[in-house]
This record gives sequence, structure tokens and C-alpha cells, in this order.
Amino acid sequence: QAQSLVSVNEDPWECISGCATSGTTFLASQDYYCTEFNVGQNWAKGDNEFWHDFRDTEKTYIVGYSSCCWLQIQKQDTGLFHNPLIAMQITVALGLRSDTGQANFPPAVGFQTTILVINGCLAAN
Repeated sequence: QAQSLVSVNEDPWECISGCATSGTTFLASQDYYCTEFNVGQNWAKGDNEFWHDFRDTEKTYIVGYSSCCWLQIQKQDTGLFHNPLIAMQITVALGLRSDTGQANFPPAVGFQTTILVINGCLAAN
């Protein structure tokens, strides 16, 4: 069965640091292929990939995504709902590895498909 491409008109994946002399560089949209969903429980899972040519291997790049307002969380103390900023970032370093002296390979990055958000937790430890 073919997966459906879901077009998302929200903040894109960007090179936050290292790609341009100032500002951010667009890398990819958030569009993804829907792999699972449950209408009754109001959730969906999906995946996609993007490629970017990081030409200067001596630089360190920061790639990420940030957005708000697509996840609603209820505060335990007040019962009020709010839409927090959601951000994910990764550091890309393609120079020589300090432990082996060999070239660092381009990253293939993934993370677990279900992320548990503990209410009241301001940052991951």
C-alpha cells in the first residue's frame, strides 16, 4: 500500500548555524509520508528524509526545526492549555574524528517514533 505524502505548511528544517554568513538556510519542508494514524486517538506517525551538501568539512553546522502551536499541553497546576515552542537540533561535524583520526561520515539521524512529554518538564536531562 502506498503511503500518502502529507504537506505541512509550517516552519521548515533549517541550517541554523554554519551554512550562511548570516541568518538561516532553508533545508527542507516538514512534509512527511504518513505511516500510521489513529483518528479516534488523534495521532499520526510518519517519516521522510532530506539531503544537503555541506561542502566545508572543517565547519560545524547546526541543523534544526522549531515551531509552536501544533502541540497543546495542559498545565497540571492550573488546568489551562498552552502551545509550547517545540525545537529539535543536531550538530553536524564532518571533519576528522578526534578518537580515530578518520573522516567523519555524513549522519543518518532518526529518533523514536513516540516521544513522551512529561508535563512540567522544561528540558531534557
